[in-house]
Amino acid sequence: MSDVVDLPRLGGQTFKITVAEEPGFVNFDGVDASTGRVNSFSGYCIDILDAISRSDRADFKYELLTASGYAEKCVPRLDTNATSDGGLVPYSDTYYAQYNCGQGDVTDLPRSDDISTDMYLSLYYVTPSRLLVNQFTIP
Repeated sequence: MSDVVDLPRLGGQTFKITVAEEPGFVNFDGVDASTGRVNSFSGYCIDILDAISRSDRADFKYELLTASGYAEKCVPRLDTNATSDGGLVPYSDTYYAQYNCGQGDVTDLPRSDDISTDMYLSLYYVTPSRLLVNQFTIP
C-alpha cells in the first residue's frame, strides 16, 4: 500500500504575493534604485515558497510585492482616488513591516491587476477574525 498523494498542479499560473518583512522569515535584500521597490527577497518563508512552486510540485510562478499602502489597516493609508497623497509612495518602506496592511492587499482591495494580490506570506498569527476571511493550513 502506497501513501503517495497526487499533489495539485497549477500549470505554471502566476500569482501576486504580498510579503511583510520579518528578519529570518522574510528578508528584503535589495531595492531597485529606479522604482524604489524591493526586488530581492530571502528567508525561511521564501525558501518554502520556492520549494512548493517548483514545476515538479505545485508548478506555479509568483511575483513578490511589499504591502501597497492602499488597504484599510495601512498607516498612513493611501487613497486610490487621490491625485496626491502628500509624498507617500505605494510599496514604500513605510509599509514593509505592517502585517495588517499586507494582509489587506488580499482581503480588503477589489480584485484588480494593479494593487490587489492573490496571497499573503509572512509571519502570520491566526486569530478568530482572520479565520472568518482567510484559509489557513496547519504546518
